[in-house]
Amino acid sequence: MEIEIFLLEIFSQYTNIKILGNQHIIDNKNNKILIMHGDLLCTDDISYQRFRKIIRNKVIVTLIKILPYSIKTYLANF
Repeated sequence: MEIEIFLLEIFSQYTNIKILGNQHIIDNKNNKILIMHGDLLCTDDISYQRFRKIIRNKVIVTLIKILPYSIKTYLANF
């Protein structure tokens, strides 16, 4: 399970670091720099893309947040 999804807000507050989205463009004078998560480039891995779409769904994220820790741990180790 992608634990970083659930820890990003806490990490951001603790470290005072701004969390960017999956893609972010930085304007540096006359240059534009694209920063993106490498998972977006794994387009041939259909099962991973399907999993990613499910696990990042807002309803699923909310449900996982309210699950007891023991169930989250079980699912993460499944």
